[in-house]
Amino acid sequence: MGKNSNLNAKPILRRILEVHEVGILIPFGMMIIIVGIVNPVLFEMGSVKAMTRAYALFGIVAIGQTIVILTGEFDISVGSIAGFGAVLTMELASHNISPALALILALLACAGLGLINGLVVVKLKISSFITTIAMLYVARGLCFVITKGYPIYPIPDWMQELGLLEPFGTSFGFIFFLVLILFFQWMLFNTRHGKDLVAVGNNERVANLLGIKSERIKIGAFVISAVFACIGGFLLACQMQTAMADIGRGWELKVIAACAIGGISLLGGSGSFIGTFIGICFIALINNGLVLMNVGTHWQDIMMGVIMIFAVYMDLFKKKKSQMVRVKE
Repeated sequence: MGKNSNLNAKPILRRILEVHEVGILIPFGMMIIIVGIVNPVLFEMGSVKAMTRAYALFGIVAIGQTIVILTGEFDISVGSIAGFGAVLTMELASHNISPALALILALLACAGLGLINGLVVVKLKISSFITTIAMLYVARGLCFVITKGYPIYPIPDWMQELGLLEPFGTSFGFIFFLVLILFFQWMLFNTRHGKDLVAVGNNERVANLLGIKSERIKIGAFVISAVFACIGGFLLACQMQTAMADIGRGWELKVIAACAIGGISLLGGSGSFIGTFIGICFIALINNGLVLMNVGTHWQDIMMGVIMIFAVYMDLFKKKKSQMVRVKE
């Protein structure tokens, strides 16, 4: 009886340890302990609120990036689209257009940029990396065309209030981020669309043979990514109480790093939105911990690059290991 229970426990324990979120939580927990010992100020309420306020918006953009990466593609244009969405909303609102209508028009414009990304990748068969780098320059250029290099100020009153809103003692952006994470995590594992998303990322050719419309899914992923980038940029402008042409600059690589750290396979077809959430928390903890330790931003970038390389290497290692197991079976 005792031997059988031990035998049953081993496969269960192995399955738990193979869940990639568990693998991320171990180093994440260690990081919390180390940073907490070195600088406990990081976990004071004021510091925690500042972190959630800043990184939640970045996390909203990362959700859209996760959807694209799950299909086996990349969206390098998200930072510039975030900036474009923010300045377009505020510019339209400053010209006697209803702020709500201004936001809707900006969302539609950003969705249009995402649609262009998707169509170029799917129909013209141009690499998503190249396509979205081109869109990065286009969208950033549009930011400067709209603003002429000057910040847009003041912004409408309700947008200022939204930026300062703190339901349940935290920012509106963080609450919205959590709701999105929970919804998409449920969607990924409990709906046909979520399963199709993973299937396309795993093997697009097989997915097509199974009747899955892979082209439509990829185009939709780019559109959703652009819309979430717009929302993230808009909420950042609300928090800053102004919109500038360089909003979102540098977000593209940081959100990809968050996905990689969170266990999202950069080859596509594997990962979860909970993993993305953990990746965002990991980056927030590292960056804020290093700031409180008076470490320069260039060293933060170096550490982020090293961590990202390690995360990608571990992903490739797991892929090779799983392939070897399949061959043996």
